Amino acid sequence: MRCPECGMDYPETKKICVPCGVDITNGKKLSTETTALSSGEKSGEGTRGERRPVKTDWSLRMFVKMFFPGIFKRSVLITSLILAGIAALLTYFGVTLLLLVPGAGRAASIVCGIALLLYCQAFAWLQVGDAGVLLPKALADYNLIQWFFLVVSTLLFVFVLCYIVVLTRTR
Repeated sequence: MRCPECGMDYPETKKICVPCGVDITNGKKLSTETTALSSGEKSGEGTRGERRPVKTDWSLRMFVKMFFPGIFKRSVLITSLILAGIAALLTYFGVTLLLLVPGAGRAASIVCGIALLLYCQAFAWLQVGDAGVLLPKALADYNLIQWFFLVVSTLLFVFVLCYIVVLTRTR
């Protein structure tokens, strides 16, 4: 068997990769939280012999790694940031075009639409953790939480950029 985290080979009798703390059979990271036991209490049992639930680590890093694994991969992060920067420039250009050029509504909406697609692609790379996955494939595999993050972040992206454009053009 091979550890999905570090790739180390283990015999079939091994169940846990000790350096990584990963259950090799299902690929899940084991919890490292410990609790103090009262006198006479066995590990994993309550005061009357009932089983206590194992607490899991819900730190911010674990949350981010669960929903945005691409942030921890340098190539995916850099590629996503570059693509999001291009999307921001295109959105800025599109909104500026809309505000300054009369009758440029169609061209501005096309530019802004392309910018939104680029931004969504960059965001999908961060959520999937692979810069080789194109947007339609990523969207097909999304769960409800990933859709929520995508929609909310896209709305914030558009709102902030439009606000910046309006502020810079009204002065």
